[in-house]
Amino acid sequence: MRNPSHVLRGKTPTQKTSGMRTLNFLDRRLLSLGLFQTWLFIVFHSSLIISFESNIYSYVYSTTLLAAIVTLVVTAFIPYHRRTRILFLAIGTVLAVVGTCGIYFFPFGNLGFALYSICLGVGTGSFIPFVGKIFSSATLQTAARQTFLSFGLAVALYFLILGLPEIVGVLLATLLPIGLMAVILSIVLFGQQAVRSSMTGQEHDKVREILKSRPVIGFFLGVALLGAAFGFSMAFCSHFGSDTFSFANLWAVLLTGILSAVYFVFIRSPKWTFDFQKHFSPITPIIVIGLLLLAYSPAVSSVLIIAGFQLADIIIWVVFCWIAGHSGLPQRVFCIGKAAMYSGMLAGSFAGRIAATNPDLSSISTTVATIVAYLLVIAIAFIFANSKVTLAIKTSSSDSDMNYIVKAIELRCEELGQKYGLTMREKEVFAFLMQGRSLPYIERVMHISHGTANSHRDHIYSKINVHSKQELLDLFLGQGQNPANK
Repeated sequence: MRNPSHVLRGKTPTQKTSGMRTLNFLDRRLLSLGLFQTWLFIVFHSSLIISFESNIYSYVYSTTLLAAIVTLVVTAFIPYHRRTRILFLAIGTVLAVVGTCGIYFFPFGNLGFALYSICLGVGTGSFIPFVGKIFSSATLQTAARQTFLSFGLAVALYFLILGLPEIVGVLLATLLPIGLMAVILSIVLFGQQAVRSSMTGQEHDKVREILKSRPVIGFFLGVALLGAAFGFSMAFCSHFGSDTFSFANLWAVLLTGILSAVYFVFIRSPKWTFDFQKHFSPITPIIVIGLLLLAYSPAVSSVLIIAGFQLADIIIWVVFCWIAGHSGLPQRVFCIGKAAMYSGMLAGSFAGRIAATNPDLSSISTTVATIVAYLLVIAIAFIFANSKVTLAIKTSSSDSDMNYIVKAIELRCEELGQKYGLTMREKEVFAFLMQGRSLPYIERVMHISHGTANSHRDHIYSKINVHSKQELLDLFLGQGQNPANK
């Protein structure tokens, strides 16, 4: 078990308590994700490398996703010896350079686009496990800060490259994979001091217990649905014309950078810890508003939809870092997780292209597309809101043993409350009762009358079908059986 005296959230033992002075643009962990994301932005969210002409972009996009999925699946089973990793990284970098350079300078029709797209996909799939492993060594809070700051760096580099003469921008985009490989190799060969976790050994065991296969698979299902909604929306938006799609991608990247900066400012405060559900919840309205505007302004709608999904991808990356750090298999977590997302994106892009074959805003296809996107967003929100991974993240974010206990009680009451259909206020009363609080205390803290407190307690007993506080406690601890289930 780690020595508690050496534990500081998000800092190594040698760092000062502010900790934020180490978060600068020269941090290799931050640079790795920043360069990787800049490359993805340049290749797939600008017309600098790939034309946004619908048939060309869709062809390259789908082929690249398929190649990336295959690479990630294969990578998940490759032994990660140092020589093997370096060789695999070198091959991926060479292919990424070939794909980036070839599409622009040597387009040879569909066959050429297919070969270059495969190169891009293999390069993408090769970088992900390396960058993911680097981030999985950080605590949840530090990973969140660095991830949002990395995307801010990526957006700044993106617009810097686009502002240069076209040929210079293409050459810089081609050099980005080489720069990324150099940063990764500097960490693989010379190491980077890992940030110690603030969790005790007992807390780690509890988290690992939650992160068994079924909850993680459920979370990855949500990630796959998120990818399907993203791919569906991207494919549908691309059929409104290359000018509209180019405009949407450009401003979506800018909006993503602004929102990343806002998130970073909040998370930078030591009083504002990363909470997956809390940080993911504002994204759904952005996507929904974008869908509502689809029939009125395809350009603005596309900006909001693409930016919303990109921001969701950022937050999912942070969660992958957290899962990888507790699973002991960091590369495989990112391989499986991103393969699930890319599989969803591939399936969604095919469905989107079918729905948008004739994108008339008054047509049935648009209505069906909007309904499908709504259903996907609702499914995603439901899975993430009820995921045990989400509850585990909340539990592990506490700052002391007592806070950990209180948070665990609240999460258990939340879980049982959802199961038995308790209202939000009834869940609060339930949590206070399980903490041993009296009704007068509950009345005072919740600012309710004695009759209201009694009514909430009686409704809890009735819905859960218990008759005393002891029976309620037994059910809470899992030591008793609900009479309704006998």
